[in-house]
Amino acid sequence: MHPKIRCVNDSTTACEGAHGGKPGLHLIAGTGSVCVGKAPSGTFARVGGLGPLFDDRGSGHDIGRMALEQVVQAGDGRRGPVSYAPRLFDFLDVRSVPELYQRIHGDANARALVASLVPLVFRIASEGDPDAVVILEQAAQELAALVTACAGKLDWPAPAITMSGSPLEKQPAFRRLVRRHIRKSLPLCFFAPSLSSPLQGAV
Repeated sequence: MHPKIRCVNDSTTACEGAHGGKPGLHLIAGTGSVCVGKAPSGTFARVGGLGPLFDDRGSGHDIGRMALEQVVQAGDGRRGPVSYAPRLFDFLDVRSVPELYQRIHGDANARALVASLVPLVFRIASEGDPDAVVILEQAAQELAALVTACAGKLDWPAPAITMSGSPLEKQPAFRRLVRRHIRKSLPLCFFAPSLSSPLQGAV
């Protein structure tokens, strides 16, 4: 008798691996963003993860996009100056907004290029720059909204929550900020470390 095989998204196997096959929610924030949950009943739910054109809010790409948006809008007068603009230009090896446009739109992997701005944004925010701080606050709220919506789909007010992805794993202050926003809407939830990898979750 052949074993039963089920085809699922890799975010589902990440959730299964993170919780060891048990119920829980798993928030992923890498280049993209998604939350997947498994209820005690075994039902799955997924929120987000539909790509950078109209989704992936709070992701690495979104953080980079917001930084570019601030710089571009400051450049053409739609908002006040952005103090970190010269550092962003240096990072991308450009000298002006028109060059920035060419740099981003001329790159075959623009999505990854935009996401590569994340460490710079975190560094600038850690120095107290108010514009960078706003970006991270918005990103944290967006990620918390993914988790809240996923828990709502599963009708589960007290889920176990795990997280993965570079911004959440490598930036403790940002992880704490995301958790604070999640607790505002899910005060009974609890956070746990991931138990194993997505590969193990596929078994």
